[in-house]
Amino acid sequence: MDVILIAVFGAAGVLARHLLGTHFTSSGLSEFPWHTVGINISGSFLIGFVTMLVVHRSPFVPDQIKVPILVGFLGGFTTFSTFSLEFLQLAQKKDIANASLYFAITVGGGLIACLLGLTFGKYPFFR
Repeated sequence: MDVILIAVFGAAGVLARHLLGTHFTSSGLSEFPWHTVGINISGSFLIGFVTMLVVHRSPFVPDQIKVPILVGFLGGFTTFSTFSLEFLQLAQKKDIANASLYFAITVGGGLIACLLGLTFGKYPFFR
């Protein structure tokens, strides 16, 4: 049953990522992969927040759902493999400024967002 729930939640995460990515890339604002940055940073926040709130603090969420949310949905939602490919494409084009910016924003922003998620998940008004 765990594997099925992880797969279902993973499919939902992948679909959410696809819909958000398609929405933001259709705007054609720039060649910079802002959609992937946004998805990775928001996913980093959510994994920190959900870990603290749902896994460590909520007696109302059944244990059978906790792993599918984290591994399935958020694992499917975040896009590290896409980040890796887009970073290398920028580097191969010798667009070192954008490659460096992309790396710094994604990695630094993801770490900060995860820390914020863990921090916000501790607040009592999320019980």
